[in-house]
Amino acid sequence: MLYGVIGLQFLMVILFVLSLFRAHGKSKKSTLFSSYYIKIMSIYGILINTAGFIPFFNILAAALYCNTSSKTGANLGCYSGLYLLHFSLAIPAMIILLFFTFLFMRFYIELNPNSSLPFAQP
Repeated sequence: MLYGVIGLQFLMVILFVLSLFRAHGKSKKSTLFSSYYIKIMSIYGILINTAGFIPFFNILAAALYCNTSSKTGANLGCYSGLYLLHFSLAIPAMIILLFFTFLFMRFYIELNPNSSLPFAQP
């Protein structure tokens, strides 16, 4: 599960950067790929702002906490080998998760009931 959450976070960063480059480009015409970028990002935004944040955060926090009394902690060994790999990947993934959570929270909060933002709700 840890690698899936980390992979999802980095995939969303790549899609976010690609969407920014497509939006900044000279062509204002929407392509099939750019519309799918936006749809995937919107599904991800709904997921992390409703039911996905706590499980994702718990998986990443468990990778940061070294506990030798648990089954997984005893097999990994604290502060050596594979634990350092998990630790070094979980830190940026947690930062990315928090960034996207706050970004999509901003999209949810809109005082204008006729807003054109796709996630806006009063």
